[in-house]
This record gives sequence, C-alpha cells and structure tokens, in this order.
Amino acid sequence: MLVPAVTLSTNNLTFSNQTLNVASPAQPVTLTNTGTGDLDISSIATSGDFGETNTCGATVAAGNGCTISITFTPTVTGTRNGAVTITDNAGDSPEKINLTGTGLNLVPTISGILPTSATAGELAQTLTINGSNFVSTSTVTYNGVAHTATFISASQLTITLSSSDQATAGTYPVVVTNPSPGGGASNSVSFTVNSSALAWQQVPGLLSQISVGSDGTVWGLNSAGQIYMFNSQTQTWQQVPGLLAQIAVGSSSFVFGLNGAGQIYRYDASSQGWDQIPGILSQLAVGCDGDLWGINSGAQVFHFNSGQQTWVQVPGALAQLAVGADGTVWGLNNANQIWRFNAQKQSWDSIAGQLTQISVGADAVVWGVNASGQTYEYW
Repeated sequence: MLVPAVTLSTNNLTFSNQTLNVASPAQPVTLTNTGTGDLDISSIATSGDFGETNTCGATVAAGNGCTISITFTPTVTGTRNGAVTITDNAGDSPEKINLTGTGLNLVPTISGILPTSATAGELAQTLTINGSNFVSTSTVTYNGVAHTATFISASQLTITLSSSDQATAGTYPVVVTNPSPGGGASNSVSFTVNSSALAWQQVPGLLSQISVGSDGTVWGLNSAGQIYMFNSQTQTWQQVPGLLAQIAVGSSSFVFGLNGAGQIYRYDASSQGWDQIPGILSQLAVGCDGDLWGINSGAQVFHFNSGQQTWVQVPGALAQLAVGADGTVWGLNNANQIWRFNAQKQSWDSIAGQLTQISVGADAVVWGVNASGQTYEYW
C-alpha cells in the first residue's frame, strides 16, 4: 500500500523583532513527501499575525518537496504567536509549524502643534499635537513633565495645558514618546508662553526676510541671500548651505525656497541640503502640512501635486498667496481684491474688501493690511 508521509524542515519558526504593520522578509520552510504515495493537500492556513505563500499545489509526489514562505506582520506590540496548519492525507495530518515574533512600536514624529503659543496667565486649554506613528499608549511631556494624552488617531493626540503650565513666559518643549518594545522619543516642538506685558524682544542677527512655521520653526535670509535657521534653545542663528531670494516655512518638515532665478527648492533635513523641484515661480506659499502653492511672473497660480511631483495650474491671476494651517488658501490680485480658494469648485470666491498684504496664522485666522496701513482681522 502506498502511503504519503510529511517531513518539515522545521516545526518551529521565530521571527526577528518587526515594526508594527510592516511585513517581515519571508522565511522558508521545506515540506517533503517522504512516503511512498502521493500527498494530497487540502489546505495550508496561517493564524495570528502571519501569512504564507507556497509552491506545493494540490499534490506532492512521493520523494518530492515544496516551499512554504512565511511572513510576520505584527498588528500590536509584544510577543505574537501563530501557526501554519497543513491539512492533507498523511497519517499525522494536520501538521503544524509553530510561529512566534515580537511587534515593535515606531518612533513618533511631531509635525506641528496647535496652538503654538499662549499669553502668560491664560486659563487651561487643549493642545493638539499633529504628527505620525502615535499609538494609544503614547505619552506626552510638556517642559519635561508628563501630561495625560488623549489618543485621537495615529496622527493626532491632545493634552490639557493647565493655567500653571502657562503661568510664566518662556519656550517649553513638547515631546511624544512611544513605549517599548521599540518606540522612543519624538522630535521636540516648542510651545511659547509670551509675557502678558507684550513687547518686542530683540533677537541677535541681521536679516532681510523671515518666515515662521506653524510649529514655531523660524528661518530667515540676509541681504546676501544666505540662509539661516533659528535655534530657539541657544537663541542663535545657524547658517544653512545655499543661497535663496525667498523662503517659505510651513513647519520644520516643510521648508521651501526660491533662488534668484525663480527655481524652487525644498530643504532635506537628513542631507542638510536642498532638493530642486521642477518649475519657475516668483512667489511661494506653504501650509503646515506641506501644501505648496505658487505664482509665476505672469500672475498665474499653481498648486503642487506632491504625488506626481508636478505643478497643476489653478484658474485665476494673483499677486500674493497665503496658505492657512487649516488648508484654506487666500490671495490678492493686482487690484488688491481678496480671494479665497474654493476646493470643491476649483475656483476663487471673492471676499469683500481690499488689502495690500495678507497673512494666515497657525490658528487659521486671516490678517491683512490695506493701502493706508490699517490692519484687519477676518472673522
């Protein structure tokens, strides 16, 4: 009588530590039919956070073998167990391959906070932290002190700033930490508490242009076009390689500039250099999430498609642009008329009034100055 028999190269497989929701490299297990008859396989199934592909097919002839390739994609942290179960016509069916692996948290990243500042003596308020790789067990420190975090999503957390947190003027770091296994501390983003007796405080250095991101990141250009980034901890300017004619900062992750020829660049913090983006523009405006807009010398308006790395022309003609933290886009034309972009209609809605300059704060509030120097807030 011809009888199949199953021999596995291993019955136990352990995977290296693996980042959450990222598939590991496949590990192979060889199945060999060491019997005398055909091995008929009815199913090969996995359990837990494991998956498989195989070359076995429905039948493995006597003396032949096939490969089962197994991957590990952890959905939660810690030790994860599972198995590959092979159901067939061998006498010891079902055969099992026991699987184990450990899921690791990612290191979180903060892209911005809202609000970015307060006045000394303010009442308790909610601080929203935007970024990536947050988990339900993420913790937040403000000025080195742990604050209870509310998990909204993998890209947003909130904490409550008490009145005592905002009692004294200063700059206070906000840091998110993911627990082990894996995990670690995020970049630090500053929350500023301004003196209740508001006054201008001189900062060392000479600049001809300055741009501030939604997370308090400050960049500037001097009269020679040299580029500087402000270090809030040392209260000094650090020179960055390159020469620009204009700089636009959405946040620490999104810094763009134009050189004297109108060529467009984005700062790459990892290489500490500038990556060129196709196109020629005369003005740039960027939101805190990197939403990039521009105007060319002919007053034509363009919106950058980051996925395709191309500029898409938007109807209309403008002389100035401003992008808010909430994604709204405002503009002025050569007649000082005010326009707000309607994303649904892909057109501009006219807003009553005339301004010579427009700006949108990190809180999405729109400010403007008219030809007489009068200042306005839109609400």
